[in-house]
Amino acid sequence: MKTIAVVVHSLTVEYTLSILNGISDYFKEKDIRSIITQLKAPSYTNSLYEYQSFSSLPSIFSDQVDGLIVVSGIYNTTNTLKTLVKEFSKYKSKPVVSISIPLDLPDCSTVIVDDSKSYEKIITHLHKEHKVRKIAFMGTDPETSTEGKHRFQCFMNAMKKNNLTFDSDLFFYGNFTTSSAEAELQTRLKKKSDVKFDCIVAANDLMALACSKHLSSLGFKIPEDIKIIGYDNTSHSRQEYPFLTTIDQNLYSQGQKAAQLILRKIDGKNVPEITKISSTPVIRESCGCILKINGKLIRKDPKFQLLSNGAQNHFLGKLCNISAMFDMTKASDTTRRLFYSLRFMMDHSNIREIAVCYYDKPLTIGRKESFALVSKINLNMLLDLDYGISEFESNRYFDPSKEILPSNVLERAKGTYILHPIYSGELNYGYVLCRIENNDYAVYSVIIRILVTALSQAYEYSNRLSENSMLSEENKQLQENNTSLNKQSKTDELTRLLNRRGFMELGQEHINMSIEANDSGLVFFADLDGLKIINDTYGHKMGDAAIKAAGSVLSQVLRANDVVGRLSGDEFGGVASGMDSKHISKVRAQAEKYCEDITKQHNFPFKLSISIGFAKFHKENHILKELLEEADKMLYEEKKIKHATRNP
Repeated sequence: MKTIAVVVHSLTVEYTLSILNGISDYFKEKDIRSIITQLKAPSYTNSLYEYQSFSSLPSIFSDQVDGLIVVSGIYNTTNTLKTLVKEFSKYKSKPVVSISIPLDLPDCSTVIVDDSKSYEKIITHLHKEHKVRKIAFMGTDPETSTEGKHRFQCFMNAMKKNNLTFDSDLFFYGNFTTSSAEAELQTRLKKKSDVKFDCIVAANDLMALACSKHLSSLGFKIPEDIKIIGYDNTSHSRQEYPFLTTIDQNLYSQGQKAAQLILRKIDGKNVPEITKISSTPVIRESCGCILKINGKLIRKDPKFQLLSNGAQNHFLGKLCNISAMFDMTKASDTTRRLFYSLRFMMDHSNIREIAVCYYDKPLTIGRKESFALVSKINLNMLLDLDYGISEFESNRYFDPSKEILPSNVLERAKGTYILHPIYSGELNYGYVLCRIENNDYAVYSVIIRILVTALSQAYEYSNRLSENSMLSEENKQLQENNTSLNKQSKTDELTRLLNRRGFMELGQEHINMSIEANDSGLVFFADLDGLKIINDTYGHKMGDAAIKAAGSVLSQVLRANDVVGRLSGDEFGGVASGMDSKHISKVRAQAEKYCEDITKQHNFPFKLSISIGFAKFHKENHILKELLEEADKMLYEEKKIKHATRNP
């Protein structure tokens, strides 16, 4: 199995996420382990302490890593790239594929985007179709940004091929950000008469949208008076009217190509220094064209819905899970308590494995200090849901400059991992490695930040307790029992679903978040048919099996992000945000099918059956207790119908 480290600047930027999707999908069916890590340059000023991310370098250059993919485009200034190369050069050379910008490293190949044809098509389109002649350009200083320089050169070549002259006074410095673009425009274009162009081409979508906003504020109509062109084809380009004509640099394809090339390099095959991926023009409204989707003029519908109800519900479910995780970490003040909380956190975050590695003593690292290599670290916590592993304070020490994790641990599973240092301020405690289940990288980034904060706080508090001789064996046992009781107090022992207390808390929270998002949904009340007859005829052991099966049926007919719990005896509840009552017949039909399947699977001597009632929640009706009572009444009516059907 090969291990590939993937270096990115951030997991919350759309540019990066599109590339990672390409890499992940290419590796999915292969025997590959990819480890993603975020590296912020020491000069990064958006956060006081994110320079600590450079402490991950020894791990990604360890002997266990076969090659690196570096998403270099986001490090878009020359100084930042020089810092990155300087830090990489301190370690043993490995095969590298850079995406976007060549790096001055041994054995480095680069996947770059070729914009020449796209800019030529865009400028030709503007000139011939829309009779544009005076075109401005918004970019960044070509001397500090490789990508900015490339895009401006392609733009200039396209102008030349169309026999158009570019006025250097029409170059605006936007530095790839909305705030910088707005500041430049407000300084140079204070009134309508200051505008000396009929089109502006921006080197990314954010700057293009800033141009649209500022020019509109001066009284210009877009695109009637001034045409605007962006670059990137991000979701931003489709969120404001008029929709933005732009250039798609095919980030997904760049990720796929980089994944393919790094495997070829590792296998010793010949790989060219430069591989080009062509970008694609995307014609929409801001250049003057009329956009149609399925034959419908979107121009007449500026409130075009970008997110489907399914996507909104998925997002709401993730928010609920993050909120539940945050609440759990607040109660986990020691490393032991936190360890016993991790299983719950993993269940709610689609993290399959967590490995926590602590130094014996935290390291103090200042912004301008290099990370000192450490030869010993302790695998303090290890939880793997797929392999049933749960270890705490096993005192497994290893050298992090040679191994990310002990070989018998890391080599166990392929898939996608995220590596993140554990730090608080200038103190660095070690790192955490998480194996994730899907491509929700931005969500995982938030979850792991919450986890890192909890791990650093738990480390400090546990050490203080130990230093003050407060952590006796009796206290340890008591803390473990309290944590276990807290978890047990919200989990039903028989079905392993939420119990009534857990369901009422999490279900109400789920409803509240839906109401805040101006959404509605359904509350379900279900119970097992004929439990008394099953108990009396076949015994309580068979009755318990039927209760477990009924809980399983309700969990299967509802969605992964819905809340399901056992309320009491043979009664169950569910909360489903965004679900409409028109789906009830389908839910009941699926429940009936699952009941038939489980009856055959377990060879039950009876026919498993559940009845389901429901109530709709919305802004005026959102109290879970009252909704369950309403759903229970409907359940009673359904049972009467069932009884009448079976006993005519």
